[in-house]
Amino acid sequence: MMDQTQSHKFVQKSWKSYVITIIESLMAFFVASFSLITYYFHRGENWLPLGILLLALYLFVIVACIKRLIEKLSMAALMLLAPIGPLLMLILSLAVFILAGKT
Repeated sequence: MMDQTQSHKFVQKSWKSYVITIIESLMAFFVASFSLITYYFHRGENWLPLGILLLALYLFVIVACIKRLIEKLSMAALMLLAPIGPLLMLILSLAVFILAGKT
């Protein structure tokens, strides 16, 4: 007889948890991109040390989002996200570039 913890392994996750995970990751990517691009558009003198720090934080956000997606999503969801993810990131990057240029 299976106990409670073993039965949870076989319970299929809801699609809502997948959508929430993907939206949270895309929002984190959008905010990080917006912050980085806004800083580079409006930089002043002596911007290089803080610019390098922001770039390192930006890369950390990207790696953390990818790691989170790999841990939370099933293999089927990852296979669906693989061709769509880069397109969404490109669209978000263009939107960030346009928004940051107007501020």
